[in-house]
Amino acid sequence: MEKLSSESATLSAFDDFRKRVNLMVAIDHSGRAGNGFFQAIFDQHPQVLTCPWMHYIYSYIESAFPGEATIECGKFHQFVTERGYFRYVYNDVDERRAKEIARFGGNPAAPLDRVTVRRVFDDILGASERISRRDAVQAMYFSYAIGVGRPLDPIRYVLVTDAISLRSENPIA
Repeated sequence: MEKLSSESATLSAFDDFRKRVNLMVAIDHSGRAGNGFFQAIFDQHPQVLTCPWMHYIYSYIESAFPGEATIECGKFHQFVTERGYFRYVYNDVDERRAKEIARFGGNPAAPLDRVTVRRVFDDILGASERISRRDAVQAMYFSYAIGVGRPLDPIRYVLVTDAISLRSENPIA
């Protein structure tokens, strides 16, 4: 597992990650199209990082922060940890979240160090007042990678999925 012993180590590792790693977006043409399965397959490649629990990343960011090139870190943090799908990675799994994760095809017992995810994500967002959309997305995936113990050096791509027209789809309904 990647260990980051201090906030400065976290920020340095994140800076390297965000400069080296490119975002790729897979667009889903309609709801319930198997994005989680698709992501799980690509996540097996050492150069690709994805998280099948996080959906509609850009749609939700655009809905919450329309037209903003940079986002206030505190507002972004509150949004993604309370309303975005990142909440399933960031927050502890209670009975309700476990049912929701299972409903969209995830395993709520999958190994994930959420304490580390929270520390890393909070360190990144706490380091400045505003963050670009790209860096905000990368901060979520970087924190997830640390939390699942993925080696960072081989990662070159983050696969983000979204839908063209179904921003309001609720995969847990």
